Amino acid sequence: MDTKKADKRKPKIENARGLVWEHPKSGGLIARWKARTDIRERGFEPETARIWSGEWPTPTECLYIASQCERLQTEMLVWARGGMPPPRADHFETLADLIAQYKTDPDSSYRKLRYRSQQNYDSRLRRIERDYGGELVQHQGPAISALA
Repeated sequence: MDTKKADKRKPKIENARGLVWEHPKSGGLIARWKARTDIRERGFEPETARIWSGEWPTPTECLYIASQCERLQTEMLVWARGGMPPPRADHFETLADLIAQYKTDPDSSYRKLRYRSQQNYDSRLRRIERDYGGELVQHQGPAISALA
């Protein structure tokens, strides 16, 4: 009787949400990740995913199982929220993008400039954009990075 109980024991793995252990008739263990019922019913796939099989997981295999469970759990929760959020509108890669953002952003100090000051700024920004507009912001010095 004790041997049957010993055969049905399950490893404890922390931070493995959705983990379900199965005991196949052939022996050993199978680690499966299972999606939440309410999200499965809304159409999320995969409903289950086989992660590992064997006699008993090693510490390295336990880490692998936990990371796969976390990955699948995150995918499921993102899907349940409607997917990834759209990219931010204030994202810029080049100096031309940064200049356009500076001139159009409602919170920009550019909007608060007086008309003649805006004309002066526009003239200087046009020169910068003409000469350096294609430069990537990440390749600029710390002063530009502080603006981003």
